[in-house]
Amino acid sequence: MSSFATSPLTIPEISHSMKALQDLLDENGCEIRPLFISGRSQDKIDEKVELRLSHIEKPVNICFSSDARAKFQKPISVAVDFGEVVNFLKKLSANSSSDFDLLAQALVGSLEVHFGDLAAFDKSTYVALTAKSLDFAERAKLIDACACQSKPIPLYISPFDNDFLHVITRVLRAFARCKPVVIYCASLRLMVPLFTFMYCVINAGAPADILSFLPLNKVDKKNSYFSSVQMIMNPADLDSATRAIVKSATYQAGTTSWRPTIVLVEQSYETDFHNKVKSLIFGATQVNGALNENSHLQCNCGIPSYLKEDLEQFFKLAKCDSGEIVRPLDETGPVFIFGLTPAASMLDKSKFFPLGPYSIVLPFRTVNEGLKLAKYFSDREARFLGAGEYTSCAPKSATIWTENSSLSLQVLAKLSGYNVLGVNCDVNRLAASFNLSECSVASPSIHLSGLSVPVNEVFLNVNSNAAADLSKTISATEKLFEAWKKISFERRLAVFASHQEFSSLIPTLKQLNYDSLGQMAPSSSHLTLGDQLNCAFSNKRLCLLHKWQNPCGTVTITLKSTELLPILKELVLSAIVLGNVVVLAVPKSNTASEEVFNFCNTVNKLVSSFSPALASFGPIVQVKQMEVCPKGISSALSSLSIPGTLCVSAPEDEVLTTGVSVRNLCRFTSVFWSVGGDLFAN
Repeated sequence: MSSFATSPLTIPEISHSMKALQDLLDENGCEIRPLFISGRSQDKIDEKVELRLSHIEKPVNICFSSDARAKFQKPISVAVDFGEVVNFLKKLSANSSSDFDLLAQALVGSLEVHFGDLAAFDKSTYVALTAKSLDFAERAKLIDACACQSKPIPLYISPFDNDFLHVITRVLRAFARCKPVVIYCASLRLMVPLFTFMYCVINAGAPADILSFLPLNKVDKKNSYFSSVQMIMNPADLDSATRAIVKSATYQAGTTSWRPTIVLVEQSYETDFHNKVKSLIFGATQVNGALNENSHLQCNCGIPSYLKEDLEQFFKLAKCDSGEIVRPLDETGPVFIFGLTPAASMLDKSKFFPLGPYSIVLPFRTVNEGLKLAKYFSDREARFLGAGEYTSCAPKSATIWTENSSLSLQVLAKLSGYNVLGVNCDVNRLAASFNLSECSVASPSIHLSGLSVPVNEVFLNVNSNAAADLSKTISATEKLFEAWKKISFERRLAVFASHQEFSSLIPTLKQLNYDSLGQMAPSSSHLTLGDQLNCAFSNKRLCLLHKWQNPCGTVTITLKSTELLPILKELVLSAIVLGNVVVLAVPKSNTASEEVFNFCNTVNKLVSSFSPALASFGPIVQVKQMEVCPKGISSALSSLSIPGTLCVSAPEDEVLTTGVSVRNLCRFTSVFWSVGGDLFAN
């Protein structure tokens, strides 16, 4: 049991300089333009948006170019040599510590997070990520030393995504596999940090065409994003839990999905937790600037200026519901809201939780009640934040606090809607451990032709009739989905293997399963559990205890082409064999061909022959005529609190972004365990 004490000591302020970032911005005329390894784009600029950075005197202009964007509409394959990539990653890894100093300045200026927190918690993660990608690339080079041709992987950064390290994880993961990347950045707050990262990559001698940066001007003003849940159950080390949760609420100033927006506390602990939070927060009344290198020693953080207005309105709603607002000072966080119930009108009226360093504390009476609350808040966010690639890759975590290991395992098995689960661990190490494990995951071997839905269309006006129609259709597939996913992959595959029309697709479907298994087998899988525990302990990380896969649910495919394209057959069968059901949504401007209907009938007859009981629940693939355009289908689906994903089937010349892989058609959940007690709280 840890010894609980507040931290009223005066923390000396050591101010960090922003000179390196200022010099970089001055060198580029305070403009953020499309950037390639060969240098800045000279394409015509169509529009500029002014962005003011914290602690930087001059405003920065974000420049958007339709000409530059047009160059990536039909990406061409480029040859990347493994030897060159390894040499580049060696330099990037060697420079990582000094590079992060510059990157941290960009994050302080853009996100208004504290430099001391970045240096204490995120610097070691960035250094480890570059080292991990180098290690993976060196081992891959031994297998395949030749230059390989591949199209750039498009990485879309949504308007409300502020998780810099998660973006870097995805980029480095591609580098380690000798894959070029194009970053399409619609996040205003990540423009400068990612532009700065591009310069770090260029300075490390990156191969030509391995990375490109393209600002997008579809910047949504809604400060909304997935959030995380903390759940304290008896028996728990309440001291460790409280200290970790308070510090976790300040992580990245609450600007990422790791922020613990909801804290569920078993009723017997509610009063003690309330007192301990107040004791910690009221002991942290000293205001430290964002440039203070010692800010990580305090239990507070500044509230970013661009979030203040939304947050203050949110806190007013809480007060109207008789909520108690606990905060160090008016201008600082973290803010804890006590005294609300799940039925509070504020929770009911708020469509989504704003970004920021705050937590809403809700009591629960039994473990089952706590699980229902966790699921409710997960479904609630999915309803407003939509479907597509974004929901499958954004980290959405739930952490449970209890000293009962048996209870931990039972609760973990029942938590749904979260792709990162932690036991007795703080958010800083959970985020670091997740990113490092993602960087180690085996490369997807199959990408089906198709179009995963861009997230920038989530907040379009929703056609209520289309949403209701889709909701009714998808809800009707629930019993079939639950029964179908319980059948093993081998038996699902066997349903289609004997049919002559589909026999040519069987190798692809088998490879999808290997790809799926690869996602669950990190590169460290050759280590024993004891080795992994020792490695995690020595690096102050968490042990990746388990990882599993579940089908998405209902895969809705919008038919931009009326014909039965080969890519459509492949996409439908892949989704079904991986355990999903499929709805082919036809926009109002199209009508599905007879060939499409015949294909669906063939698939449904094969499933019916395999199991008449399954057929009684309805068709496993169906055509749904919609009265809205493709964008209307996307926005309608994004408004529903229903598991699933959305893809697009289109002719090859219209496929402008990434293909669909197993990570689009399945959800992967990682469980992390704190080794040796809570290192952070002790």
